[in-house]
Amino acid sequence: MQITAIVDSSVFDEALRAARAREPVAGIAPGALYANLSDEGQRWTDTLWGSVEHVLRLAWEQGKAAARTAMDILWAQVDEMRKKLGRRAAEVQDAVLAEVGIFVRKFVNGALARVQQSVTIGTFEYPIQSITVEQKLKISGSLKVSLEGVCEFLSEGELTLSASYAIPAQLLPVSHDQRNSAHPSAPGPMAPAPATPPAT
Repeated sequence: MQITAIVDSSVFDEALRAARAREPVAGIAPGALYANLSDEGQRWTDTLWGSVEHVLRLAWEQGKAAARTAMDILWAQVDEMRKKLGRRAAEVQDAVLAEVGIFVRKFVNGALARVQQSVTIGTFEYPIQSITVEQKLKISGSLKVSLEGVCEFLSEGELTLSASYAIPAQLLPVSHDQRNSAHPSAPGPMAPAPATPPAT
């Protein structure tokens, strides 16, 4: 069965909120990244993330092409940050990348939560038994490559879901043969033993 899950703006907004709050998610614990940032590094992280949010929202609402100008502004900010911070610029980039990672995971999880949990056919309700997800998304250690991949995913990408639904075994109808095998009938009375002839 092929499923189309409708993802509304609440999923996008919640993912942005989680990234802005730097919420830990599986595989990403951003707290340590920010602990070593200088005050200037923290200011740059906040500035760049504000620009990233703007890019993501444009890509989500209007498509990747609409976000191109905002991306160019962001890359100019990144170049300026690198010139000012030198070797420590990598710490800021890692912190912003972590926020992008939080956004992606929250968004994907929110989209998957929209999958139909069961289907009803006739009088039977079939709960979901398994799901296979094919996700097409480019993420790398480069902020530019990662953000462009996320924007493409938001505007044109897809999550391909293959779901399996089945009636729980305990609700399946039981055939006559299955009932007999589950509850075998009691054995009939034993035949009497043959009489012993009298001794002569």
